[in-house]
Amino acid sequence: MITSLPLFKGNSISLEDALENDNNILYQLDYPQQKKEFWLYLLLHKNGIKDLVCFYLYAKHYQVTNEAYWLFGSYNIYIPVYIDPPSEQVVLVRIPLPFKIGEAFNPGNMDKKLQFAFPNGLTFAEVSSTINSLLGFLPNLLRTRYIIISLTTYLLENDSHRQTFFRDLANIIITLNCTRLPYIGSLTLSDNGVISVTNWPLTLRLQTFKNKGIPTIPRALTYQAIEPYILDLLQCHDNHIYYQPNTIHNTNDSQEQFAALTMIHGLLYQFVSRQYHDKPFVLILTDLHPSNIFVDEDWHIISLIDLEWAYTFEEQEKRLQDPNAFQAQIMRQYWDSGSFWYFQATHSPKGLLSVFNEHIQHRFCEEHCTQQAKGFIQKKVEEEKEYKDRLRKRFDNVG
Repeated sequence: MITSLPLFKGNSISLEDALENDNNILYQLDYPQQKKEFWLYLLLHKNGIKDLVCFYLYAKHYQVTNEAYWLFGSYNIYIPVYIDPPSEQVVLVRIPLPFKIGEAFNPGNMDKKLQFAFPNGLTFAEVSSTINSLLGFLPNLLRTRYIIISLTTYLLENDSHRQTFFRDLANIIITLNCTRLPYIGSLTLSDNGVISVTNWPLTLRLQTFKNKGIPTIPRALTYQAIEPYILDLLQCHDNHIYYQPNTIHNTNDSQEQFAALTMIHGLLYQFVSRQYHDKPFVLILTDLHPSNIFVDEDWHIISLIDLEWAYTFEEQEKRLQDPNAFQAQIMRQYWDSGSFWYFQATHSPKGLLSVFNEHIQHRFCEEHCTQQAKGFIQKKVEEEKEYKDRLRKRFDNVG
């Protein structure tokens, strides 16, 4: 019997590890062959790639690099194309991998992903006529030299660079929080060059569901309030359990998962205020992986890439009523209230159970009545004792 089988990135997995893995490994075992087939398809269409570059950049001469220089990412392939060789000017043609974005189950996903992926390496000039230079920290990657972050441990060893980096990151988040958008959804670039919130909130995890044939949110659906989005998101969790063949390991595991999912449903209004549940919303960056952040020699953030998983959402810390509160204070209250962990659980298919057990469940009594329920129940027990004492005294005083 074969001891291991290849996976997408050239690594392999043994049967023992595959059986213990919570992911659907059967899908992943098909990726190497699908990758090879797509590679051959692109080789046959190199002239089409050259024509595409010529059309958009008005280049007279161009050359697609040898396939040895083509780069495979997790969801895209990057093909370098030289402009007017022997000039060193080069562009990267980024093409989504159809077998990683659910094209087989949902034809048209590639087109939608290209529309979602518009911010990469660009500046926002306009979003629904309301955002001006929103992401000024996304200059053209081809005109400036960058250092890509590869080892986050380096930040722990250099205080100056760490402070610079996190100060810039905080400024980016604050800048995003200052711009309000009308719906929960994804920013989309239309054929006419207009950027707007017109498609469902495409997160990395929901895209993973799509790729495995698990029903999620319809493409064109956006939300004007938090509750329907969270409820649809939790329906995706239900679908994940129902459609993926290895989500339930045993009876106890199923009971724990269903109990946690039921409680997450029931606790919605413990963490979402009915008074502050609707628009406006803000742009959330969900894939701030170190390899997507470029810095200069002093570790100032110069550019962010791979923003196709960014979407608009209402983080509850933006809804505190004190307009003069510092962002740090707001985020601390968001953390202390447990809202951070609640939204982490709703957005994490594999992590919902563990996040619920470790960070949410302890905030409630065994019956999960209300926040700080144990203290409330103790107070009511003492009130009843006092009531009965008073009642006894009334009866005693009658004589």
